[in-house]
Amino acid sequence: MNTKERSLLLFFIILTAIHVLFCNFYPPIYGYMNIHGHLLLFLMLTKLIRVAILLAIIGLGFTQLQQKNKKGMLTYLALFFFNLILMFLFS
Repeated sequence: MNTKERSLLLFFIILTAIHVLFCNFYPPIYGYMNIHGHLLLFLMLTKLIRVAILLAIIGLGFTQLQQKNKKGMLTYLALFFFNLILMFLFS
């Protein structure tokens, strides 16, 4: 792995950690947005951001597959499934 691939991998690991924190505080944020009348916007943005994260991980995973980098592909596959599971557990 070169430095660009390592920095992208580190970025997505940090992004996954932020996603875990967001999922942890999802019910209070949902309640706050519901009380203040911004629930529809919150739900729409949440779905769009989650889909964008998954699409970015898929794209980088495919580039690792084209470069025949099995170690990088396995890491992106694990990040993809972890984020996908979080999306359905905490929604």
